[in-house]
Amino acid sequence: MVSQCSAPPALPRAAGSGNCHCAGWGFSIPRRLRARLLRLAGSYLGLDRVLGSVHPVSRSLGKEAHDEHLFISTHQAYEIWFQQIIHELRSVIGEARVRVQRDSSIRAAPR
Repeated sequence: MVSQCSAPPALPRAAGSGNCHCAGWGFSIPRRLRARLLRLAGSYLGLDRVLGSVHPVSRSLGKEAHDEHLFISTHQAYEIWFQQIIHELRSVIGEARVRVQRDSSIRAAPR
């Protein structure tokens, strides 16, 4: 059985069909397969660890501060973005070094 896609509404939908956005591309995803893919993605991304990493301190003190969860989640997300930026910068620096070495070896070659 093919069910409705749970993709965000911003993704294209098959014109007038109300079907999964995938149907616009000539296919749709069966419910069981979609559920399996979501489980695999959750495992691959380590979502249990990520989503379980918010531990508000106020809860253990007896009076939970409602905004503490948002505060922790927001700052964790910033740290993940910073980690991604550092990853990208290292990649760019590495590529620049390769190009500089390649360019200097080309200039040094006898003519």
